[in-house]
Amino acid sequence: MPMRDEVYFKIEGLPVSENKAVRMSSRGGYKTKEFKEWEELVALTQKEKTIDCSEWYGCEIIVHMPLYCKNGSIKRRDSHNMIKYAIDTTLKKVLDEKGKEIDDCRIIEVSECKVDDKSEWTEITFYCIG
Repeated sequence: MPMRDEVYFKIEGLPVSENKAVRMSSRGGYKTKEFKEWEELVALTQKEKTIDCSEWYGCEIIVHMPLYCKNGSIKRRDSHNMIKYAIDTTLKKVLDEKGKEIDDCRIIEVSECKVDDKSEWTEITFYCIG
């Protein structure tokens, strides 16, 4: 069985959560400072990578962060609501072998998990399906 083509990113920070990404005003929605900082982090620290052309892609996201408070109780942090912004921002750094950006509607498979870690960082892997 051939290996799937994939690209991997390690980002020294956590994606912005859905609750902290966009705010509304009388003029409409706007990106928050936190979202702009996440976008800038990805833009400045990640190099563009090339993946094979495929009709469909998948994505695996591993979020590393402390899962426990100092008193031993479990922190109430939901990585699930970080996924959209992690994918949308990082996918801008992925080009297919023809040099075209990949539209996020072509991602049909996503897996995620949290890992207990003292530091906060994110692993994102995009891969071809089929």
